[in-house]
Amino acid sequence: MSEKQAESRDSAPQTQTYGTVEELRKYIETTRDRLVNDPRTKQMIDSGEATWDEVKSYLRERAPQRLIASGPTTTTSTYTYSAGFWCPVTQGGTFTAAPNTVFEVACDAETAKKINLRPQVDVVFDAKANQLVFGFDLPGFKKDDISVETENRCLSVSGNRPKINLKEVYGEQMKCLVAERNFGFFCRRFQLPPNAIDDTVSASMQDGVLFVRISTSEKAAGDKKKVSIE
Repeated sequence: MSEKQAESRDSAPQTQTYGTVEELRKYIETTRDRLVNDPRTKQMIDSGEATWDEVKSYLRERAPQRLIASGPTTTTSTYTYSAGFWCPVTQGGTFTAAPNTVFEVACDAETAKKINLRPQVDVVFDAKANQLVFGFDLPGFKKDDISVETENRCLSVSGNRPKINLKEVYGEQMKCLVAERNFGFFCRRFQLPPNAIDDTVSASMQDGVLFVRISTSEKAAGDKKKVSIE
């Protein structure tokens, strides 16, 4: 195998799964140390291609993310690494969220390869309005940059924010002092409960926050019912 082939193989998106948080933490620490001590990292910084703030931001963004939504099924959770991000996912077969709850599910493999951004989200059940409300932090995103879809009782929110070429904006002589803003593609998917009403999904942007609202019915679809025998 040539050096170019080996380098291409090493740089290809990898998917790995670790069953315990301790295994995950150890891997993250090893990877971080290897990246910080890599001569190529120092070379990028010395040449002005990147700053230490960018390196630290890169590592911070790829730390394990907490799963803020939970479902009724007790399962063993693992952290799956895909396209530079650690995401807790539910392992096993197909599950259904309990009424008025949601849980996060993994994206398909092709989509996961493109992900390099993971915006934070809050999910609440508004009991007064009988609605599930998702609030995604998406500063800098335009409405046209974002896609909101539902299929098979699954909500998918994705988007892309192209990175700004600072030299095109400020000229070739510019010097980047701090670079902390996030750019790239994201996709987050949530399994909806059986009492979610699909045709009531609405979305709006307010002050850099995407709000997605889904109404729920008091009676869940698929509730148990008595069947008489003739």
